[in-house]
Amino acid sequence: MSIKGLSSGALFAKVKACSTELLSEEDYIKASSCSDLSDFASFLKNKTPYAKAFDGIGSSVRMTRLHLESVIKRMTLMRMEKIIRYASLTDDYVSDYFMMKHETECIISRLRQHGEYTLDSYLMYMPDGFFTGTSFDLKALEHATDTASILKAIEKTRYREILAPILEKHEPGRWIPENLLYRNLYETGAANFKKKLNAADYEGVEELLSMLSDMITVNNIYRIKKYYPDSEEAMLLSIFSSSLTRFSNSQLSGLKRATNAKEFTDRLLDTKYKELSSLFNSPCGALFTKQYIYNVCKKRFIRTNNAALSALCYSRLVNNEADNLISITEGICAETEPERICAMLIK
Repeated sequence: MSIKGLSSGALFAKVKACSTELLSEEDYIKASSCSDLSDFASFLKNKTPYAKAFDGIGSSVRMTRLHLESVIKRMTLMRMEKIIRYASLTDDYVSDYFMMKHETECIISRLRQHGEYTLDSYLMYMPDGFFTGTSFDLKALEHATDTASILKAIEKTRYREILAPILEKHEPGRWIPENLLYRNLYETGAANFKKKLNAADYEGVEELLSMLSDMITVNNIYRIKKYYPDSEEAMLLSIFSSSLTRFSNSQLSGLKRATNAKEFTDRLLDTKYKELSSLFNSPCGALFTKQYIYNVCKKRFIRTNNAALSALCYSRLVNNEADNLISITEGICAETEPERICAMLIK
């Protein structure tokens, strides 16, 4: 085998080994039954692999909801650090994507807190590898509290070129800059993978990236139809789209023209993503796009021997686990019954 072949095999084996640490349904049931945040933190620290994410935080820190969410997201990044180390052996086609995804999330986290210094849970307790590996000064981004300082923190990067034309003119709603950043992530990521993967491996990766980008489109339109019908005409102008989409122009137009959320999900039956319609009508209807992503990634992760695809699917499974644990955190804070908490999880 070539060095490239050996390193791809090492990445594939590492991803499969790491997946054994993902939480089980039984773990979710036990977590949902915790009496309060202190009990939940103790469960994570003593009964799951999340103990690693608590290292170095200090026992004097009182575990509030923000701190717990930060620990959960820290574990996600710690897991990805392992994958990136192995991925760097394969000419960085995977590690480059994950670092670009991380940079995108950092900038979006800062934009969502525009006008504040307080960090959100994504930026707290970040592992050193992700703190120092960005193409911009993350400390400067942390302290940026207005448009000018955010743009200065990311100067001389592609992100500034993307955001400056819109941020310098006016203060847009959060969707527009987020759309630009996610479009860059998926389209640039796909272009980079295409340069470095053989045709068969790239086909699977591109299909996954197109699905992830299309789920943003679906979620955006659904939220407008469901929650913002009075502002629908203006908001539909800001809908996310990318060149990777598997929607035809007529399909996308039809989804936008749907008169309500029910008609919107019914029209999904005529697209590549028809399973979304049945998920919408299931108990997990409020999270139907996340459930679809999980179902696709779980199935492909089990079946593929493509190292890059397995790494991308694994990262989504890890993100899903973090989302579930954060949902449990929210449920415990709201004193929700364990059965109701479990019913809200993606699995």
